[in-house]
Amino acid sequence: MQLPTNLRFDPQAVTSLGRSIDLTYPSNRLAVIASALAALIVAAGAALGVGLAAGPIAAAGAVFISWAIARELDPDHSTSAGIAMALSFLAIILLGEASLVLGAGILLGTRMISGTVGASLRGIDIVVLLGVAALLAMQGTAAAGVPILIAGVATSERPARRAVLIAGSIGLVVGVTAVVSGTAFVSLAESPSIVWVIVVAVATIAAIPATSPRSTTDVGSQPLESSRLTGARIATALTVVIAVAVAGENGVAATAGAALVGVALWRIQRAGRRDSRSRGNRVRPPARRG
Repeated sequence: MQLPTNLRFDPQAVTSLGRSIDLTYPSNRLAVIASALAALIVAAGAALGVGLAAGPIAAAGAVFISWAIARELDPDHSTSAGIAMALSFLAIILLGEASLVLGAGILLGTRMISGTVGASLRGIDIVVLLGVAALLAMQGTAAAGVPILIAGVATSERPARRAVLIAGSIGLVVGVTAVVSGTAFVSLAESPSIVWVIVVAVATIAAIPATSPRSTTDVGSQPLESSRLTGARIATALTVVIAVAVAGENGVAATAGAALVGVALWRIQRAGRRDSRSRGNRVRPPARRG
C-alpha cells in the first residue's frame, strides 16, 4: 500500500495543541497505515463472525493515539511508537475497547508537559481542553484524565496567572458537567486490574529519567528539555494507574499503557545493545608470561 508523500497537514496554523502529520516521514506513514490496518482487521473479523469487543473506528483510534503518545514520551526514537502500536492492538483484543476521549486527554496533557509543540495555548486550544474535560466528566473518567490536563497547563503556560485561570476553568467545567449529568467524579473500580498497574510501574521505572533529547520543538526549533520529558512519562504512568484503579478503565492500556511499555522496551533494547558494544570494545590485558 503506497501513500502519496507530498501531503502535509499542518494544524499549527490554527492551534498549538496539534502537530503536523508529514507523510514524507516513514514513522508518520506507518502510523496512518497501521491505524487503517487495525480497522480493517476488526471489520474483517466482524464480517467473518469473529467479532472483537472493539469496533473498527475505536481500534484505529486507539492504535493511532498510542503512537502519538509514544512520540511525545520518546521523540528521538520512532521505534518506540511502532512497538506501542503493536501492543495497543494486542491490548484491544485482550481487554476490549478503549476510551478514545481519555486517550485524547492523556495525549494533550502529555504534549503540553513535554513541550514538543513549543507554543502557548490559543483560544481554540482552551475551548478544546474545556470540551475534553466536559466529555471526561460525562463518561466518569475525569479523575484520571483531568489532572494530567491541568498539569500540562501548569507546566506549559506563562505567566502563572494565565495558567491558573485556564486550570480553574477546566475544574469549573468538570464540576458543572458532573453535577448536570449526574456522573460521579470519583468511582472506585470494583476489581482494578493489578496486572496493568504492575506493567505500567515496571515500564515507568525502565523509561525514566529521560536522556538529553536531540529533537526540537515544532515551533521555534528550541531544544527539548529532558526534565519535561521525564515529567511527561511520570504523569502518564500516574494517569494510567489512576484510570485503572479509580475509574476501572482497563482500556487505557491500549493507549497510554501501550505507549509507556513501548518506550520502556525500546530503551531496554538500546541499553542492552550499548552494553554489548562496550564489552566488545574492552581491551584485554596482556597475557602474563611465565
